[in-house]
Parts: sequence; C-alpha cells; structure tokens
Amino acid sequence: MSGWRILPFTADHIDSVLRIEQDLFPTPWGYDSFVNELSCRDSYSYIAAPNQSGNNTAAVGYICFRILFDEMHLMKIGVARNRQHKGIATYLFQNSMKIALEKGTSTVYLEVR
Repeated sequence: MSGWRILPFTADHIDSVLRIEQDLFPTPWGYDSFVNELSCRDSYSYIAAPNQSGNNTAAVGYICFRILFDEMHLMKIGVARNRQHKGIATYLFQNSMKIALEKGTSTVYLEVR
C-alpha cells in the first residue's frame, strides 16, 4: 500500500495512538495499558503512518497482538476515523499475519470484551 508505511510501535507513538483509541472505543485502553503491552515479551505492536518524506511518524492506525506458542492473539486494532475505509486495518492485519505465520502460528484469536 503506497500511501502508508508500517513501523514498530514505540513509546514515542503512544500519544497519537491514545488519541485514536479514545475516539474509537467507549472503554479505551489507557497510557499504562499500552506501556505494558509494549513491554510484554510476547507482544508485537505496529503503527501505520503516512508514507511521506520527512519524519512524520504519527500513527493513523495501530495493531497489537501476541504470539503464544502456535497461536496469535489479536489484542487491539484501530484506525483514525478520518482514515477509515482506506485499507489501513487490512494492511496492518496482513502484515501481522505474515509475521505470525513466519513464527509458526496455526491459529488466530480475536480478544474481545
């Protein structure tokens, strides 16, 4: 997808992810939840950012998943409302599935409340 790039989700991205999270979900994860997810050894987290020249790495979408044995657990996925319906969530999910398959997963679970 030429308009977006996928980057590892780091602590520098938490503020932009929190803005999306708080806009999308009635019970959003807080700052500490994302810090904990990023520090979990089984967690893989990525953002989608505009594919532009310069250093703009503000998240327009994000995904957090864990790989436990041969299972992938999708913990969080979100895309800014003004960027939805452009294939960003699909792009993030496909990238995550590629990583999970490379790690030998055979099952994917969606974690829901």
